[in-house]
Amino acid sequence: MAAQRITMRKIRDIPRLRFAAGLSIRQIKDSTKVSVGAIQKLLSKAQELELSWPLPEDLDDTALAGLFYPGADTRPSPRFQVPDWSAVHQELKRKRMTLQLLWEDYTGQYPNRCYCYSQFCDRYRHWRSKQKRSMRQTHKAGEKCFVDYCGQTAPIIDPGTGEIRGARPKAVVEDDDGLWIAKFNRPDDPWNCARIEHAMRILARFCGIETAESKITTIGDRDALMVKRFDREKAAGGYRRAHMISGLMLLRTEDTPQRRDRWSYVLMAEELRRICAKPQQDARELYARMCFNAPISNTDDHPRNHALIARATDWKLSPAYDLTPSTPVSIERRDLALQCGDLGRYAHANNLLSQCARFTLVRDEAHAIITEMENKIKNTWYETARRMGVAERDCNNIAGAFVYPGFRLPLQDQ
Repeated sequence: MAAQRITMRKIRDIPRLRFAAGLSIRQIKDSTKVSVGAIQKLLSKAQELELSWPLPEDLDDTALAGLFYPGADTRPSPRFQVPDWSAVHQELKRKRMTLQLLWEDYTGQYPNRCYCYSQFCDRYRHWRSKQKRSMRQTHKAGEKCFVDYCGQTAPIIDPGTGEIRGARPKAVVEDDDGLWIAKFNRPDDPWNCARIEHAMRILARFCGIETAESKITTIGDRDALMVKRFDREKAAGGYRRAHMISGLMLLRTEDTPQRRDRWSYVLMAEELRRICAKPQQDARELYARMCFNAPISNTDDHPRNHALIARATDWKLSPAYDLTPSTPVSIERRDLALQCGDLGRYAHANNLLSQCARFTLVRDEAHAIITEMENKIKNTWYETARRMGVAERDCNNIAGAFVYPGFRLPLQDQ
């Protein structure tokens, strides 16, 4: 919370305590309850104005305020200066503008007649509550789509290029079938991300992976990917909510560079065996997803893109979501976001095979899964993408994502 303004009495006390009593700045702080920074700033201003103690007798509060707040309205008055609340309301629509910043400008303009910060906020909220206008409208489900401004997006670093980009805007929409998450393309996208991600879900289902239901909706001349919310089930009078935890919570880690040592498919498989009602089934499903993400170069497979859900008491792996191919520059080595074997995050067939036992698979079973996944992706990704409406140009742009040469690169130590 912002500190309250310095009163004229304290403005007089600070030079007296410093120059007459000889107190240190820390002692003045303890006596006046004014911050060290504010005291130093006031004393520097006094020295600039060549003021010492005692102050001139003809220097009343109005004149003193005029010296310390030049250009401000320093007239003493028993009444407070009421801010222009409509102007305050308009200023708050600007990026990174806050009530605290506006209050500081207000106190600088009216130092002797301003409200304290809490009063300023309370009175603004009271004014705003009186301005609300509403118009009752009836909307049929699925007839219209309303998109709200999502605010400033969080910066995301592309692991392949190092480029800093904003998070992809999303919105929750409702139709007769239930709730959906709408994911929109960005103007700077190198390809139609909505259609390509939808195609990857279809491809994953063909490879035997359970994915979240999705569809493409065209709004104007733009495509949007609609993903069915699997944590909400439509019921009479509303929605039944499922319990859900992210892979980040499951691994008991954080989204920071210092804690990424626990970002691991292998550790996640161990946690599934501890928590899930059908651990062997879920561990094998997780292994299949890992073996799918590597050949499509999905470097966005971080722990938040994995989750567990429970309709009642039994936990299970949620349907797969956020399956997005990428095209890093390297064709010899590409790393996933999670560790997947003895060679760390290396998206290599031998690395995927190295820890298969932790997923309750024998080596022959794991080898068959990797080979089948590789062949299906290599032979059907283009057909699937084109069938889902991905343009020929976009297919050419993402072709390098699938079964890149380094996936089967011979390793010297093996």
